[in-house]
Amino acid sequence: MQELVAAYGALLAHGTENDAKGVAAMVPGLEVSHITAAMRAMEASGRLRRANERVVDFQQSFPIALNWGRGEKASADAMSVDASRHLYTARLDPRRKGPAMGVYTHYLDSYGLFYDDPVVLNDRQAPVAVHGVEYHNARRGEDRIRLSLLAVDTHGYTNAAMTVAKLLGFDLCVRLRNLAERMLYLPAGIELPDLLRRVKTGRPASARSRPAGTNCSDSSRRFAVAG
Repeated sequence: MQELVAAYGALLAHGTENDAKGVAAMVPGLEVSHITAAMRAMEASGRLRRANERVVDFQQSFPIALNWGRGEKASADAMSVDASRHLYTARLDPRRKGPAMGVYTHYLDSYGLFYDDPVVLNDRQAPVAVHGVEYHNARRGEDRIRLSLLAVDTHGYTNAAMTVAKLLGFDLCVRLRNLAERMLYLPAGIELPDLLRRVKTGRPASARSRPAGTNCSDSSRRFAVAG
């Protein structure tokens, strides 16, 4: 029991501004040395992640979890966490006006948190979004349900990430910012499906009408082909 309480205390010390001495003062009968030993044990590579995976698997074993979701879909987003300005991944949080870093978390449709990764604030999070799903699917056996869809926001999306996700066997579904102002570009010869008739469309500039010096590869990155 003491080892379990020490583990809880170590989690508090790692996840809050308290240190081992402060947590020990909050828990009767718990020595500072117990918490520091548990903190060092948790710092081992991959240990906390493996523990979290067992908690998620245990949660999914309850029949009530099927009422929340089958584990086929998930969502991901980043949150800002205060950090020391001396941390190399820390950036200025525009809302709180202080140094902070991001934590990108993945949630199952049955409310299990199955992956997280530190990220730099105000940067694209698409690589972490795709990696989290692939990490989850790779450790699932052939007889277990794998993720087929991940919902992200604008920061979790790029055209390249959507392509990689499709090649890996799942869909990256994005809720784009200012969607009403976006336009779907169609190369010549591509007909728009009936389901997309209401979407604003445009055609890329032809080689003759494009100004001299325009990079064709830059323009091609903006194309989205409906098929």
